[in-house]
Amino acid sequence: GLFDPVATPKLLSMAAAVASFVLLRRISGKIFGGGDSPLHILPALSLACSVPFVAWSISGLENSLYIFLILLAIDLRLAEIAGAASAPASGLVLFLAAITRPDGALYFAAALVHGIAAALFRRRVTRRDVLWLAAFALPFLAYHTWHYLYFADLLPNTYYAKMEAGGPLRHLREQLLDIHHFRRVIS
Repeated sequence: GLFDPVATPKLLSMAAAVASFVLLRRISGKIFGGGDSPLHILPALSLACSVPFVAWSISGLENSLYIFLILLAIDLRLAEIAGAASAPASGLVLFLAAITRPDGALYFAAALVHGIAAALFRRRVTRRDVLWLAAFALPFLAYHTWHYLYFADLLPNTYYAKMEAGGPLRHLREQLLDIHHFRRVIS
């Protein structure tokens, strides 16, 4: 009875949405400079005018948290690149995004490609690069090891529920697993 199961997630979602607007303004200032230019509010204003974002932000689902974590990771990563951060925390935030939604790992992959390109450009891998990678990889591996041991599956339950419901993913899986069909197609 400590938290209302309907109101609490909605309030937390709205708080994450507001925090996302603040982060967008900060990110815009870091990327484009210009200090306190009123133009830095435009990305946040654009997001606030997005009907899907607003609708999902008040739903109480994971969407606002997911966007907030991605924007926080970008903000931290920009500070890390500029040398203004004391620790490479964006890797840990990207891990949180990856366990919020499985496609969050793609944002880590994009940051990793950028990190590899930067290391190649510098012609060296720094201790900070290794710490950043470990901040994502170690909790990610620990979480997925626990997930597999507890649920006996690598994928989330929603994946299997959607596969059972039908649709294009189920059809694709059936086609890929149907060896007889595959043999008919290639012969």
